[in-house]
Amino acid sequence: PTGQAVSTEADAGGLWRAILPGAAEPRLFGLSMTREGRTVQAEGYLFVAPEGAVALLRAGGGTEPLSGPSDSPRILAIDFDREGGAVISGVGRPGAGFGVRVDRATQAEGKVDAQGRFSLSLTQPLGPGSHTVQVAGEGGENLVRLDVSPPGPLTGGPLHAERFESGWRADWMTPGGGIQTTMLFTPGTGS
Repeated sequence: PTGQAVSTEADAGGLWRAILPGAAEPRLFGLSMTREGRTVQAEGYLFVAPEGAVALLRAGGGTEPLSGPSDSPRILAIDFDREGGAVISGVGRPGAGFGVRVDRATQAEGKVDAQGRFSLSLTQPLGPGSHTVQVAGEGGENLVRLDVSPPGPLTGGPLHAERFESGWRADWMTPGGGIQTTMLFTPGTGS
């Protein structure tokens, strides 16, 4: 989205790797594939943090941080829009059930998928201010804190990112022109 282009080729198994120079600030990358002269754009953007953390940002949906499996449920991302609609995403034991509480009130229940990931929409919007979000179920629990506020200015491109105590806040422009906020939590920083 910022104009920097990196090209690579997939191997026979469809796997590819891109080596990127270091950067002091997080970056967004759009992915596309060209085959037989036809280019197809991938869904969402890749968020790449300076320390190397990577997450797939998806407009209107839950972010998918690239993270290893976990035996206990862990919140890795919370996405919200201007109206407070929110999606909680993370990892856990495949098939494990869990519940989500926001500020001690039950909001949703779900199951971790076969790949060890979950993404669940909250039943109530997140209002402005500080909140605690907890997942609890088979294997344990995880609690994170976040502040919900309007997005920062997108004056330097489609991304405004700020570090917070437990990770990164990314305010980003969706392909449709809206602005979505993604809170990315560094594994192991929950309370």
